[in-house]
Amino acid sequence: MTSPPTPPEHESESRPLIVEWYRVDQSKQVVRVLMIAAPVLLIGCLCVAFAWTATHRPAFMRGIAGVIGAVFNVGGPLYAILGLKQILMQDSYIALRTDGVTLREDHVETTLRWDDIDEVRCHGYAVEFLKRDGTTMAITQRFAGITASELAKRVEHVRKRAAFGMPVLERRR
Repeated sequence: MTSPPTPPEHESESRPLIVEWYRVDQSKQVVRVLMIAAPVLLIGCLCVAFAWTATHRPAFMRGIAGVIGAVFNVGGPLYAILGLKQILMQDSYIALRTDGVTLREDHVETTLRWDDIDEVRCHGYAVEFLKRDGTTMAITQRFAGITASELAKRVEHVRKRAAFGMPVLERRR
């Protein structure tokens, strides 16, 4: 029995590895979807409750309230499910890799190599990449779990490690 072949030493260097990554913060979109879906469901529940308990009202009114309640009870959660699915399908993130920074917005991916970046800084709510050719690329999205200033510090830290030839992947103990 032979052991599986081991990859050559240089193969791990040819494929960039992700050091850190952060998804675009979509909490406002989630809250917006839920702030619409929850009241719709609540109105549906109240209409159904009215239809069941309002025995002193005509049967026609109770029937309409029951149908409206049923439609709202299905429509509210369905709106939430479809809205949240749409949010989850948005694949936007920033990834710090061993070879550079990758920014993905929807289906467009942009990679800046560490050699092309001169400095990374925070300017207000934006992270700015000053390139060696003198141009600037600003990222204005908010990322989940990290502020713009913390992200700029993390990117600059990884960039400096890569510039000095230090390993950018930190070993876990």
